[in-house]
Amino acid sequence: MIHATIAELKQAFKTKNTQLKQVDGSTRYLLLFYVAEIGVKIIYLQKFKLQSTADIELKEKEFLKKHGHNLQIWLKKCDKLPASILPNNDVLQWRLKNGDKSTTYSVKYAHEAWRYGIGIVAEDEDKLVAWLQDLCKWIKENIK
Repeated sequence: MIHATIAELKQAFKTKNTQLKQVDGSTRYLLLFYVAEIGVKIIYLQKFKLQSTADIELKEKEFLKKHGHNLQIWLKKCDKLPASILPNNDVLQWRLKNGDKSTTYSVKYAHEAWRYGIGIVAEDEDKLVAWLQDLCKWIKENIK
């Protein structure tokens, strides 16, 4: 696993946030997911006064490896965040455009659908993207 310092994560968050303006569609959504993931890790490091993602492994063995893309788990770990940035049930579960509409997926798998170019039901995708944008905005305002 490659580890990053909080300074490197902050720079990546800023750079990738800027790059969002240069792409669209599922590429933009994929990048947005990763920007949110980077940001949530910054908030986590700040909360626990850690300096790098390597410190997360020291604090909680295997946590980073097991939950790297699971934004819900990261947000729960950060504790006492405003309700406005916590995903509601509409965001938590989404469906594939060309799949069984009764099968839902959690937020942590959205990056896979976007990475592989697999369509998400438009209404679900809109809610997911809006939540990721709100989350990134909140993160930007709360990075120290």
